Amino acid sequence: MPPEPSPAQPPAADFHCLRCGRAGAPRLARPPLPGAAGREVQAGICADCWGEWGRAEVMVINELRLNFMDPASQEILNRQMREFLHLPAAAPPPGSPAAPAVPAGPEGSGSPPAGPGAPGGTGGASGDGSH
Repeated sequence: MPPEPSPAQPPAADFHCLRCGRAGAPRLARPPLPGAAGREVQAGICADCWGEWGRAEVMVINELRLNFMDPASQEILNRQMREFLHLPAAAPPPGSPAAPAVPAGPEGSGSPPAGPGAPGGTGGASGDGSH
């Protein structure tokens, strides 16, 4: 009797690859990467698409001349992998330089401040005759 799928992995018939959309596509037997990224790939990407990424990865590394001693190169490859596999962009770790800082809007509402051309903003077509 075949082993029961783990609760984190739906049966093959219920699995739809995020990249190719095939139902029942062959699953990855184990996470192909360490940590949460590997579990995310295993949960959403079929073995065939992962194999295609393996071939594309070599081309990306060579064409972009990535140097893995540079953390920025590792991040570039990660972004390329996510785009290729149709995975959502990974959130940068809190406090990292890649984490976007969104300035607070009026009264700390969390919305960006008004900019040129926005109601209440500065510049733009405000009729101040500076054009």
